[in-house]
This record gives sequence, structure tokens and C-alpha cells, in this order.
Amino acid sequence: MEVSDNNLSDKTIYIAGQLFFLLALFILNTVSARLLGPVQMGIWNLVNLIAEYGFIVTLGIINGMAREIPLSIGREDRQDVKKVTFNALMMSASIVVTLLVVAMFIYEESDNRTLYYAMGICLLVSRITNSFAYILIRSWQHFTYLGVQQLVMGLIQFFCLLVFLWYRSLPAVLIITVIPLFAGSVFALKYLLNLSGAQLDHKVAVRLVSTGLPIYMVGLLYSLFATTDRLLISSYLGVESLGLYTPALIAGSIISLAPTLVANIMYPKLTELYGRTNNYAQMKPYLRKMLAVNVTSTLLLSVVIFLAFKLVVIPLFLPAYAVGFYPMVTLLVAAIVSSVGHGFGDFFNAIGKQRIYFINVTCGLAVNVAAGFLLLRFTRWELMSVSLGTLFAVMVYSTLQVMSARKVLNEK
Repeated sequence: MEVSDNNLSDKTIYIAGQLFFLLALFILNTVSARLLGPVQMGIWNLVNLIAEYGFIVTLGIINGMAREIPLSIGREDRQDVKKVTFNALMMSASIVVTLLVVAMFIYEESDNRTLYYAMGICLLVSRITNSFAYILIRSWQHFTYLGVQQLVMGLIQFFCLLVFLWYRSLPAVLIITVIPLFAGSVFALKYLLNLSGAQLDHKVAVRLVSTGLPIYMVGLLYSLFATTDRLLISSYLGVESLGLYTPALIAGSIISLAPTLVANIMYPKLTELYGRTNNYAQMKPYLRKMLAVNVTSTLLLSVVIFLAFKLVVIPLFLPAYAVGFYPMVTLLVAAIVSSVGHGFGDFFNAIGKQRIYFINVTCGLAVNVAAGFLLLRFTRWELMSVSLGTLFAVMVYSTLQVMSARKVLNEK
């Protein structure tokens, strides 16, 4: 199997497929918010948090695969690519089976709280399987195939939405969320048919964890950084307020697509380039381009989201959530600022300097918690308090990322 030439048509198909799937998710979230109400949506947001933080059980295996495969491709070591893929598959499959068994035991308790935990685990399983497939395709830079995967997932998501319109319950939301994710996982089979002869190798497994866990821990810390507002709202203002914060959460999930699209296209190439040259200087032009695309795409998408919510979504579909509009606008501004930090974060991961990334995200998290808490404690701004805390925190985080990157680039 050969790595893609990565031409413009590949990227266009991929972006179109990703946008289509995003549109399907946006419609699902908007319809769910309207039909279920703030309280039920608050519970669903908590279920998503369980799945998000539960990803730690993967021990960074998928993150390790995301770096090791492009790195080995850059070194033209296809045998190592096969070993990495096989061991990542076996380890991920073992984790998924274990989680499903745990979910079955939890579900038998038949208590509301344990039911939500079981829902969170099922959502986590679907995200693990889909992430494995997604990262495997991305590592080979087969963006046309990746675009087709996203298009198929979007079509299935639209079809499943009809199920929700009929049943209108939280379990229905879970089902129609996980079905497209599992369907997208099937696309990984193309890359698993040529693994004959590959065996479990504890050295490769250790390498996956030792490489991927630091990357994942930075990602987990960033997830905590990005979800601090939700944690503060649920702790100090309650589940209903978390439900009213839904416009900000929907916008946040959409705006995160911009840096994610850029990273998915450029990160494998950046890592492959480092594996081939082991030279920072040759990465500078590519890094500048990555940052420019990051900021521009985030800015344009923020304007579209603002106009859509201001003119259509809030007045026509979600009038009960109007209190969440200005916190949403604040998060859009924060997303534009943080897009700079994202670009340098991919650079640190590519060259194996996750420690710098980790320190900068930790500082941002500390600022986010402190600012959000103080604003909640000493003002009456409620939802605006946590969103302003997030904005201030990402300003600190992105500034630290820029300063650290300049220092590293001047080293070598």
C-alpha cells in the first residue's frame, strides 16, 4: 500500500465529506436540544464528558499509531508500519471488549445514574473504534478515502435522525450517534487485509504506549482545559444551566473542525517530513503555512457560525436557549486565538517534544479554572463568567505556545 500523493482533489473530497458529516451532527444536536429541553440536554452533555475523559483507557495507543506510522513511512520502513498497525489493532480490540463487558454489568443495575455511565461507555467504545479507523486512513494520507468515509457517516446520520424524531429519548440520541461511528470503523478493513505474518510484539506495544501516552495526556489535559467551562457550570450552576449552555457547546464542536481539518491534512505530512529529514529548518515553511490556514479557516468559520445562530438558529429553533448566545460568541473569539496554539501543538507532537506542550496547556488550564471560579464567585454573569475565563486562558496558552516554538526552532 502506497502513501497518497496528497493532491488538491484529495483534500477537497476529504473536506467536503467532513463538512457533510459535521452538518449532520449539527442538525442532530439542534433537533435534540429543541425536542429534549435543557435538563435532558444537560444530562446528554454529561454523558459526552464520560466518553471524552474515558478515552484515557486507550493509554495513548491510537495517538502513538498516529505518529509512528507516518514516521516509519518517512523512513521507508514498511515492515514497521505493519507491526505498528497490527499491535495497535490487537490492543484497541482488547480494550473495546473489556469496556463492553463493563457496560453490560453496569446496565444490569438499572439505576438512572448507572444507566448514564453505561451510555457513556457505549459512546466511548464507538469513538475508540472510529478513531482507530480514522487515524489509520489519515496516517496513509488517503484523503479521498477519508472523505468517502465521512460522507457515508453523514448519510447514515441523517437517516438515523428519523429514528429520533419517532422515539425522542436520550437512549435514541445515543443509538443514532454511535451507529454512524461504528459504520465508519468498517473502512479500516482495507488496511487490515495485508497484515499477514504480523505478530504481537511487546517492544512495539511499549513503543506505542511510550510514544502515544504523552501525546494523549497532553490531549486529555487540553480536553480538560476545553471543558472547564462545562465542569464549572455543572458544579456551580446546575444541570439545567449546562443545558442552556448548549449553543456554546454546539458552536464549539463545529469550530473545532477548522484546526482538526488542518491537523488531519498537515500533521501526517509534518511527521513524515521530520522522519525523513530530522531537521527543524525544513519544517518552518510548512509550519507557517499550517498556522496561516489554521487562523484563516477558524476566523471564517466563526463568522458563519455567528451569523447562523444570530439570524436563524436561536430565533427560529432554540429561543429557549437565548441566554447561551453571548457565551457562545465569547467562545468563538477564544477559538480564533487558540487556533495558533493548536498549530504549534501539532509541531511539538511531530518532533517528540510533548513536554513543552504539556506545560503550556497546564498553565492554560490553571488560568481557566482560576478565572472561571473567580468570575462565578464575585460576579453575577453566570454563563458569561466561564466563557470569559476560557477566553483569558486561551490567550495565555497561545502566547506560551508561540514563545516556546520560537525557542525550539532556534535550537536546531
